[in-house]
Amino acid sequence: MADGTPELPAPVEGTSGVASLVPFGVGSAGPSPLREGLAALSANADQLGWAWRVLRHGVCDGCALGSAGLSDDVLPGVHLCRRRLRELRRHTGPALTPSDLTRLPSLRARDAADLRALGRIPFPFVHRPGDGGLVRVAWDEALALVGEAIGDAGEASSWIVGDHSSLEASWALGHTARTLGSTRLYRRGPAHPALPLASLLGAPAATCTLADCFGTDVLLLVGLDPEAAPALARVVAAAKDRGTRVVVVAPELAPALEAAWLPGRPVSAVFGTRLVDDFLPVAPEGTPALFEAVLEGLITERTVAASFVAAHTVGFHDLPRAELRELVTRTGLARGQVEWLTELLGRARNIVSIWADAAVSMPLARVHLARGALGRPLNGLLPFLPGPGTEGARVAGFADGPLVTDGVLVALDAALSGLDGLSDAKVRVHAATHLDPSMLVEAREAVVVLPTQSLYEQRGGGTLASLDRRLRFSPELPDHPLVGEARPAWEIPGQILRAARPDADVPFRTTSAIRKAIEAAEPLWAGLGGFQAEGDALQWGGTQLAAGGRFPFPDGCARFQG
Repeated sequence: MADGTPELPAPVEGTSGVASLVPFGVGSAGPSPLREGLAALSANADQLGWAWRVLRHGVCDGCALGSAGLSDDVLPGVHLCRRRLRELRRHTGPALTPSDLTRLPSLRARDAADLRALGRIPFPFVHRPGDGGLVRVAWDEALALVGEAIGDAGEASSWIVGDHSSLEASWALGHTARTLGSTRLYRRGPAHPALPLASLLGAPAATCTLADCFGTDVLLLVGLDPEAAPALARVVAAAKDRGTRVVVVAPELAPALEAAWLPGRPVSAVFGTRLVDDFLPVAPEGTPALFEAVLEGLITERTVAASFVAAHTVGFHDLPRAELRELVTRTGLARGQVEWLTELLGRARNIVSIWADAAVSMPLARVHLARGALGRPLNGLLPFLPGPGTEGARVAGFADGPLVTDGVLVALDAALSGLDGLSDAKVRVHAATHLDPSMLVEAREAVVVLPTQSLYEQRGGGTLASLDRRLRFSPELPDHPLVGEARPAWEIPGQILRAARPDADVPFRTTSAIRKAIEAAEPLWAGLGGFQAEGDALQWGGTQLAAGGRFPFPDGCARFQG
């Protein structure tokens, strides 16, 4: 290189190949696509027409890889993953029978899957201390109870949203919470892995797109749960077709990452595809230390992209140096394995990383900065979002962090199972499509369960976000089933606001009005306010968020220290 960085040979390309000579993955450790496809067909046999419309015309609400119908913006062919098939029944299932809810002890003995199997929530329900079961109530009664409790609680109310809520529902809930004086807005789910990037790169978002995986020298998959997004296998397989070397860093190699059977690829659908070229079995909690060690190695071996660092970053020479031996010990790897990864990344001209753990974000970003692997095609960082509603929750003001559970707790599309302190709440409100165990935990005065429509049923449609900064609109689909008295998730926060404060202005009568409000608050999302039809979408920030090494800071430079 002209800047004095050694010109090393490029990494050896990755290799493709079949995963098994046994057709359809039968008997393999990984999931069988044939078995899961038949299971989905059987589970939805009573609503095949509606199930097909959801798959064909709806934006996937299962993960943050973002298909619209059966296609995406990245690859030709069919985009249909196991997770979407597994969760299809959430949208096609019938209403539960209220008489099944009369015995709380038997309900509490069921796990989340058993409770979902009872069916969709059709009506509002309430249970108070001493009640034997859930009692059906009218919407007006349920909202009056919630409104009175929130009015009495004042600022002592907490508002929680999940990772699969639409942008519109999250925004409406945030508006209601702030109007009522609450600052307790929380997102329920794993820590947002993009948030730490803001202090180093200027924006809490992916720097590139999924298309940059195809043909990059090295694709790093760090700590990913393949079951959270089975469609990722499709991206990895396409990258390997173009010679990309795939390296997995995780405590264990998941069978679904080692090999996959992909319905959209005829040979792969039958014999599977090998996905991983190299695997580093890092210790639990050891991944941040691994990338700190890699950075130390790049500096020692003089494979830092010196001209990029000098022109496009600040703070490199002020980085505190770490003891390499201690870092290697924390990784749980042999020193030779750490040195191998350091050399691989030092030789790579192009690197894309996908990861899920927020603790890894800053060490990994520093490695990319040191190698100049940002701001140009085939390079970048793709933080793996927990769900397609994660980004909407961030923009609406919902923060990661420990939840405060006293006072009144309002949860929209957010399962609270496993959360300590649920019984400390005076009143809890759960708005969702299905029962989950957290709804059955007593509160001091009352638990209110409100039924919501699914994304594909709600009036005005809804918008979801993918990990590579794409926003996609999913319209209300025609001829959808009516599940009791379920209401749109985006509408319920306004009704709670009106019940708590009858004189308050409720500005959002339509989802279009909400989208226009979001666009006004987020200029980078220009165009969102016009979403109204199937296929409406945008990718904010362009294909490279830091194109040409220009980062969204006043001086245009990334930071090595946040």
